[in-house]
Amino acid sequence: MREMIKYRDYLIGILADPEEAIAYLQTSQQEYQKDGDAVAFLLVLQSIAEAQGEQKDSTPSESSEGLGRKNVFSHEQLPPHK
Repeated sequence: MREMIKYRDYLIGILADPEEAIAYLQTSQQEYQKDGDAVAFLLVLQSIAEAQGEQKDSTPSESSEGLGRKNVFSHEQLPPHK
């Protein structure tokens, strides 16, 4: 029988890859602009931050790949949804 893993653990594993994290962030931002669901968007940011923080063998510059503090929206800076 195949071992089951929790969805959250699976997601964090996928988002540890910087390219996957960027794609997930871009898609989530587009969805936020459509529906204005700030809570869902902030959960995406939390998941990406957790996944990127778990990269133990990389330097900060390698693990950020454009996801540093300067490039992540705070709740107040989220663009208005349309």
